[in-house]
Amino acid sequence: MLTKDFIKEMSQKVEGGNQTNTKPYFEAFLEVVKETLAKGENISLQGFLGLEVINVPSTPRKNPQTGISFMAEPTRKIKITQGVGLKNCVK
Repeated sequence: MLTKDFIKEMSQKVEGGNQTNTKPYFEAFLEVVKETLAKGENISLQGFLGLEVINVPSTPRKNPQTGISFMAEPTRKIKITQGVGLKNCVK
């Protein structure tokens, strides 16, 4: 499902809603998620979805072409955990 299709489905779930009215709410949701994760905070939507920021330390790596070893930069990743409600809807 594409973003525009998702917004269309959301607008149909709300009485009197249309895509023009629904799109700002969807964009605001995405913005809040991005800002929260950028601060390093976790998000938990109970029974649906969990987003956790994980710090990955620097690790030794090797270039397969040249064989030169180097240290990879430390980075942050997002761990996504599905909630029970989300898990049960695809069984």
